[in-house]
Amino acid sequence: MKTCSEYLIAKAHGASCVEPMSEAREVKEATRENWSDIMVTDGQMATLEAVSEKYGSAIARLRLLYAREKGALSRLMRAEYTDDSAIRAQVAKMASVQADIEVQRAHALSELRGLFTAEQMDSIHHYTVESGEDRASEPDSDPVYIDNLW
Repeated sequence: MKTCSEYLIAKAHGASCVEPMSEAREVKEATRENWSDIMVTDGQMATLEAVSEKYGSAIARLRLLYAREKGALSRLMRAEYTDDSAIRAQVAKMASVQADIEVQRAHALSELRGLFTAEQMDSIHHYTVESGEDRASEPDSDPVYIDNLW
């Protein structure tokens, strides 16, 4: 079964991974599977699904756009002639897309703050450390580990 992120990325590419009627159900099942280890309540799961639906596809689309912009920068860097203004313009585009990603993540995280109990937050932190997704050691990282969800 694909994760929720995989479905969202595939959907952003325009691919149809599953039958259209069952796609939402598959994403919900993947979301429920991912959160079963920390024993979320039905109310918490409903909130998670709503926030995922609201922000997840936008974030996935922006990440794909960022990857495309990075590819364009890479092509500029390998060009026969160095065009300073084109490189600066491309870096500015990338920065703008990255800012859009962070704004979307901030909106999603603001809706999730306070959703989990202290024990659940410990479980989330334990999971992110084990999976190598922990960014808490990065400078200026949010001490609430739910920022690793997107």
